[in-house]
Amino acid sequence: VRAAEPDLRDLRPDTPFYSVEVYDQTLNFHIRRETTLVAFRDEMDFGLQVEPHRWIPDIAAFEQRWRSDPVAFAIMPPATYERLRAQGLPMRLVASDERRALVRTIAPAADGLAR
Repeated sequence: VRAAEPDLRDLRPDTPFYSVEVYDQTLNFHIRRETTLVAFRDEMDFGLQVEPHRWIPDIAAFEQRWRSDPVAFAIMPPATYERLRAQGLPMRLVASDERRALVRTIAPAADGLAR
C-alpha cells in the first residue's frame, strides 16, 4: 500500500469517503472516519432508516456526487471499479487487492486537464 501514500495525504477529515456496493466492518476503524454507503443496505438497513443521509441509494446518484467532489475516495469491489471505469467515471486507482479497489477523484489541473 506504499504506492497509495501520496494519494492518501489528501484524505483529510472532511474528505468524502464512499463505500460502493460493499461494506467492510473494519474500514471505518482503520481510516478513522465514517463512510457513505453507496448502493448497499443489507445489515445496515435499520441504521440507514434512522440516518438516511448516510447513504446514496444507487450508482447514478453516486456518479453525480463523485463528479462534484473536488477530492474524494471510494472503496469498491474490483468488478465495480472495472464497470465504472469502462463507463467513463473519472477516477484513479490508488490501491487494490482481490477483494477491493481504492480509488480517488481526478482533480482538474490549472490548465483544465485531468491529472
